[in-house]
Amino acid sequence: MVDRYYRIKSPILLTGAGFSKPFGGYLASEMWSLIFNQLSSNDSKRLRTILRGEMNYERAYDLVMSGNDFTLDEQSTFSKALLEAYSELDRSICVHLGNSRAQIQCIQYFIERFAGEGHERGFVFTLNQDALLERFASHGKGIFQIPSLGHPDWFSGRLDGQPFPEIDISDPPHLEQFRNTFWSKGTGLQNFLYIKLHGSYGWKSSRTKYGMAIGHDKAGSITREPLLKWYLDIFSEVLSAGDITLVIVGYGFMDRHINEVIARASKTGLRLHVISPMQPKDFRNHLLSVTAIAGNVSVPYGAEIWEMLSGYHCTSVDKLVPSNASALPASTFFRQVGLD
Repeated sequence: MVDRYYRIKSPILLTGAGFSKPFGGYLASEMWSLIFNQLSSNDSKRLRTILRGEMNYERAYDLVMSGNDFTLDEQSTFSKALLEAYSELDRSICVHLGNSRAQIQCIQYFIERFAGEGHERGFVFTLNQDALLERFASHGKGIFQIPSLGHPDWFSGRLDGQPFPEIDISDPPHLEQFRNTFWSKGTGLQNFLYIKLHGSYGWKSSRTKYGMAIGHDKAGSITREPLLKWYLDIFSEVLSAGDITLVIVGYGFMDRHINEVIARASKTGLRLHVISPMQPKDFRNHLLSVTAIAGNVSVPYGAEIWEMLSGYHCTSVDKLVPSNASALPASTFFRQVGLD
């Protein structure tokens, strides 16, 4: 048994697209628009038809890329449009934050509160595939690291406006060693970890094609990619450790494999605090699928997650941190989740 030098700092953070949105990020509906607008040639008529009928761009991706209904050229065209949408997402964040020191400080201040010290290890998990934090959350209270991956320009402040460096995750060096000694001292992993559960823009892989889990079968993509599978295992272990508070920002709760881990952790007493601009009644109706209409997908484990809720904060991070810009000052929020 490997000695566990590190213990989990609670609360931990999980972010979705709504976290990045105030800082130039795009929601799923905006990604759909970016992809649709690029498919303007006559050769893309069938692809546009698919997108007109399927407003979830990831489900449209599945329809195009699986089976034999579309030609290799059409699949290639859709893939190029998808990758260009992610490139545009990255450019949007760079432009938005390039001249906004105040917003960068907002991100830094919020994220740093989850850092660990001494024997504590802090965790930020994300479902986002943008490079917001690698570009703009520079090392502050401690070294911010992505397990088993690294680049000297990540979290350094040197990537402002520069092309995002690519990295191959197909065979991360020393992955098994990191896995076996994850909680030990002296492994190179320190007190503050950033774990991208669905991969990332700029990641490449021979297994999952983009280094990202995209489409309806994210769980299958994760299983096929050793690094992402390990990340999901860490997520499950951390949430189920007992006496843990999970702060969730900007997640729409539509990923079954993520919701399953959250719901399962209720048995170990996991507490949930959600930050979202959605009105509480609308959030409840969303989780319970009260307003679902034909063709919409209900929230997996939505009822269980609603019953786990310990706190709901009707705001966004950019409004939360400046105390004079929200009805819920940051100090109150941090005290309520145990970060005071």
